[in-house]
Amino acid sequence: RTRSAPLFSVVLPTFDRYDTLLRSIASIQGQTCDDFELIVVEDGTSRLRKRDRDRLLADARIKILRNDSNLGPAAARNRGIEASRGRYVSFIDDDDEWLSTFLAATLSRLRRTKKEVGLSWCSLICIDYPSRGRRRLGVRIKEFSAFRRVDLSTLLALGIGCGITVKRECLQTIGGFDTALRTVEDSDLFLRMLVAGYRPVVVPGVHVVIHNHAAPRLTCSANNAVRARETDWLLAKYDDFLYQHPHLHRLLRSGRDGLLAGEDTICSSA
Repeated sequence: RTRSAPLFSVVLPTFDRYDTLLRSIASIQGQTCDDFELIVVEDGTSRLRKRDRDRLLADARIKILRNDSNLGPAAARNRGIEASRGRYVSFIDDDDEWLSTFLAATLSRLRRTKKEVGLSWCSLICIDYPSRGRRRLGVRIKEFSAFRRVDLSTLLALGIGCGITVKRECLQTIGGFDTALRTVEDSDLFLRMLVAGYRPVVVPGVHVVIHNHAAPRLTCSANNAVRARETDWLLAKYDDFLYQHPHLHRLLRSGRDGLLAGEDTICSSA
């Protein structure tokens, strides 16, 4: 690495998940493309054990920031973005992990794209842990074609931790995450990107592992009422754009109705 700024800035917010956080960090350190910085944002959580913190900070690519109180995922990611220097900003949640090929494959896909391409994602391995109504561990692959035109409704069904990487110039144009939102801040970011004229692309191959566990998550059914209310806000805010894209409007309305019916989000990771 010869540049003062890395190619990738990886933003990883965390809140009281240090066992899975260390797994996530290890998956980032194991990337075949090592031209990155990792910005961990402790969002009002209990502190890392000293031995773990010292070990992580021995890696010059890692920076650890701390919020004194829990500000939520949008504010935590924004702080990571503000501290970042990379050409591309990648996001990962503290309970998920990347395969070693993620950054290299993402770079290969994005580096020669046109200016109107704003972000990318890739296919996923989803691990569904035993929970109410699910008796055994399940593993499934969620594949997205990289060789056909992207269905924009697919983007709105994703979470920010599903291999999302955003070009810095796109973030500079549309801004960061809306801190007034607790559960749909990723969908809001995606819609702002689309309204601004950017489009997404898919990275070939499977490079991300999503852990759908039974521990508290923002996407679990306990937060359905908040997600439904915030989805109504999205429908109102982007009414003009959604009028031009009725399939996206139907997707958001259907998702809102499913939340009110008590359905869990499938293959999301926050």
